[in-house]
Amino acid sequence: MILQALYQLYQSLEANGKTTPEGMQWKPIPFVITITPEGLYVGIEDTRDKKEAPKGKLFLVAKDKKRTGSKSYETANLLWDHSGYVLNIPTDESERKAELAPLQHEAFLKLVNQLAEQHPQHEGVRAIRAFYAQQEHLKVPRELFTNPKETSPNIVFKLSNATDANEVIASDTNLVWGELAAEQSAGNEQVGRCLITGEVLPLARLHDTIKLPGGQANPSLISFNLSAFNSYGKEQGSNAPISQKASNAAMAAINVLLDKDAATNYKLGNTTFLFWSTLTHNQVVVEQEQNWGVSLDELMASYKEATFSGLINQEEEEEDAQENPSTTSKTKKKTKKEKADPTAESERVLKALRVMTSAKDGHISWQNQERFYLLGLIPNAKRVCVKLWMEGTVSEIVGNTIQHLKDLNIVSFKNRNPDEERPPLRSVYSLVRAVSTADSADKWSPILVQSIVESLIKGLPYPQSLQMACLDRVHHDGRSKYPVTELRAAILKAYINRKYKQPILAMALDLNNSHPAYVAGRAFALLERIQELAIPGVKANITDRYYRMASATPNMVFGRLFQLAQHHLTKIKRDSGGLGYYFERELGKVVNLLPGGQSALPAHFTPDEQSIFAVAYYHQKNYRDEKAEEKAAAKEVAEASEG
Repeated sequence: MILQALYQLYQSLEANGKTTPEGMQWKPIPFVITITPEGLYVGIEDTRDKKEAPKGKLFLVAKDKKRTGSKSYETANLLWDHSGYVLNIPTDESERKAELAPLQHEAFLKLVNQLAEQHPQHEGVRAIRAFYAQQEHLKVPRELFTNPKETSPNIVFKLSNATDANEVIASDTNLVWGELAAEQSAGNEQVGRCLITGEVLPLARLHDTIKLPGGQANPSLISFNLSAFNSYGKEQGSNAPISQKASNAAMAAINVLLDKDAATNYKLGNTTFLFWSTLTHNQVVVEQEQNWGVSLDELMASYKEATFSGLINQEEEEEDAQENPSTTSKTKKKTKKEKADPTAESERVLKALRVMTSAKDGHISWQNQERFYLLGLIPNAKRVCVKLWMEGTVSEIVGNTIQHLKDLNIVSFKNRNPDEERPPLRSVYSLVRAVSTADSADKWSPILVQSIVESLIKGLPYPQSLQMACLDRVHHDGRSKYPVTELRAAILKAYINRKYKQPILAMALDLNNSHPAYVAGRAFALLERIQELAIPGVKANITDRYYRMASATPNMVFGRLFQLAQHHLTKIKRDSGGLGYYFERELGKVVNLLPGGQSALPAHFTPDEQSIFAVAYYHQKNYRDEKAEEKAAAKEVAEASEG
């Protein structure tokens, strides 16, 4: 199913000019040798640029050939390769490379002569053959290739009469396709029915590699290299008959998805997620009433931001800097680089996502049954491990992302009136960062990342591991100014509501919620505030000392905290007049929500109740307004004087 979806993607890309021709690739090549049609050496150009192209300019050339085994030196690339093949100059000063260079050069000359015989009228091939026949290659400055730090200094040829600066001889598709056809006919003794296309075609014995970041170079997605993987006497690719045509197309498609500048991939920890749809690249979504259009690439970029990468949220970055001082410098650099308004950017992304899911009002240009795919890959030595494969309609999967954002919507210290229809973007990256103790994403748990993505895509409850990791961070950050940050409160709120499939926890403070854990969380936040007013600048408040016990074993702690609060309230009444009466009344309102008062608090809170406690604590702290307190205090003083 994965390969079939990738093959269909390649067909769409090819039809819309979004991929390279079959058998070809864009390759950074640092050196271009210019020769005349008669094969005379003209000069050599170094295409490297420190800023724009540190590895060299990109040229369209034949794909790299696989080099394996003790005689890998016999395999030369089509009219381009490194200095060992092209000029008999070793790529470094090692003795081994010095021994290989003559053998590599001989293989390259053999390929040039074969091409000259197959294409006697080809001006470029004739020129390269003459270049070597006249020993013109000896005129190339050898010192360009003697830098021991330079690895694989690739070289390509260009004719002096070429009209296009990017026109090199190796870019001729006729040469590439001719050799590709010859290789396929020679290397495919077997012909069979392809499992992807259903056609009877030459079968692939080996499959192209892919460019997956984080592992060894050029790993394989499909391979059968040991007898243990063979069955019924079949070897290598015959175990799963896939035509060479379909194999090349599927691997080309996955490399397009993996392009570093593409909006179709995101690396989180050691897992690389790829996502695409069956929507064709020339389709444009248009909001008719507002005359607003967006391309498929922009839609995929919006999905990537909403689901995986997110946008910079100033509040979250500030909280993260307080919790992890080591990341402060990185945050500052990132904030300076990206100055876009997070609210405006969030609205832009949400607008694009809603258009993707809207099929009823005629605002989009496709049927609602278009498919959406998500593939999670992890490098494993020279192979690739498929960790996640999910598919559904565009509306289903994108709609689940929107619901995910709504579930995580919660009141913030900056915005105390959250908009239910315009939730902030809270990506998978930000969720895992908020609950992980490791600073580096490479050290995050791949199981946690995968389980969050699965629940998000399927619209299911979040994994319990996310809840437990979040509670653990809250408990261990008890000495932080914000043990329950906005994002952690949002995670716990969403976890509870998705688990019980009902809005147990609201976005902002719920004055009527009588759940014991919610009441206890509110009461603890008020007790904390009372202590702060009674002892300004206290170094270790009740949150530092008692938060974990209060949220886990409330009956053991709250009796002592209420007694302590009475002393604090007495001091506030003496120093600030009516403010003490105000908080005494507020605390009483909260405690009275429990049947029987403070004695109704249980001995233990479960993890779910601890989550509710944390959200209530956050809600109550967020609800606090110093101006409102001053106003209420003044009112208490006036009432007291009247009485």
